[in-house]
This record gives sequence, C-alpha cells and structure tokens, in this order.
Amino acid sequence: MPVAAAPAAPRRPVLPAAPDLRPYLALAFISLAVSLDLSGHLLGDVAGRMVAGNPGDVRLFTWYLEHDAQAALHGQDPLFFTTMNAPVGVNAMWNTSLLLPALVMAPVTLLAGW
Repeated sequence: MPVAAAPAAPRRPVLPAAPDLRPYLALAFISLAVSLDLSGHLLGDVAGRMVAGNPGDVRLFTWYLEHDAQAALHGQDPLFFTTMNAPVGVNAMWNTSLLLPALVMAPVTLLAGW
C-alpha cells in the first residue's frame, strides 16, 4: 500500500539565544572609571615623566626584551642563559612576566635593529 506523503520540510537548527552583554559592559565601564580615578594623575604628562627610584628594573626589562628576541632568532633557550651572571648563568623563570611580551614583540625588536 503506497503512502502519499509530501517530503518533510527542512528543519532549521535551533540556535541558543545570545547572552545579555549589558552586565559585562557595565562592569568594564565601572572598572575603567575606577582605574582612571586612581591613576589618572599619572596620565597628565606622559612624555615628561620617567621611572624614578628603580632604574635597574628598566634596564633589566630592556635587556630581557633584547635577549629573548635574540634567543628566538638563534634557537636558544630563553629561560636559561649565561650572558648574565657569567659563567654560572641565570634562570629566567623568576621573571616570566616579560617572556610572552618579549617573544610576541621579537619581530618588531629584530626589525628595529637591536
């Protein structure tokens, strides 16, 4: 016995509703406002200000930016090196906060001619 039925209509997948982003945007705005309130006085004269009282950190961070770019270029280990505190060397894992930015910015550092 033949069945007389029309082909079924194609089904559309049911997509979940988009999340409400308003609370996240409000939290981001409040965080930005609080951070500007706390540190806005530092943004007044950026070109005329400098790090004072701890110039060693500035030199160390500059050195890390250069060294990690050179290590990436030459296939060396960026986490241990003997170019500082020779001949014993230094374990760079104590200052990992600069490793990712240094490796990400390595092409820029190398193009700048460091």
